[in-house]
Amino acid sequence: MWKTILRRLFFMIPQVIILSILIFMIAQAMPGDPFTGLINPNQDPAVIVRMREEAGLNDPWPEQYFRWIGNALQGDFGSSFLYKLPVATLIGDRISNTLWLSLLTVIITYLIAVPLGMLAGRYQDSWLDKTVVVYNFFSFAVPLFIFALIM
Repeated sequence: MWKTILRRLFFMIPQVIILSILIFMIAQAMPGDPFTGLINPNQDPAVIVRMREEAGLNDPWPEQYFRWIGNALQGDFGSSFLYKLPVATLIGDRISNTLWLSLLTVIITYLIAVPLGMLAGRYQDSWLDKTVVVYNFFSFAVPLFIFALIM
């Protein structure tokens, strides 16, 4: 068992690194920068250049990436432009609701899935079994936000 866990952890590390690079590159490829929506069109261009320089947006992308990863590993996710608070504070304020919602989702999922699985297993090749199979097919094929609206 420990071998399996260590092997999966060993394969997980490069995947997380590659995924973080992809996320960073996609964010860099987006038009504009974090200050685009905050800039007044009548503002002096020198102020905009100074804001970009202070934020490190003029640095080469590898330097920006390693600064971003270093800050994230230390728990510094930056500040929210909308709420003017540290992002870690906003996450901390909302994490309890997220955990309660996740727990409720797991409970409801098992309350639906276990009885349906037992019925489908008990009445194999019946209309009930086929209905459960179709339900499972559509629940996996349809995006979750659309499936939630339908349910």
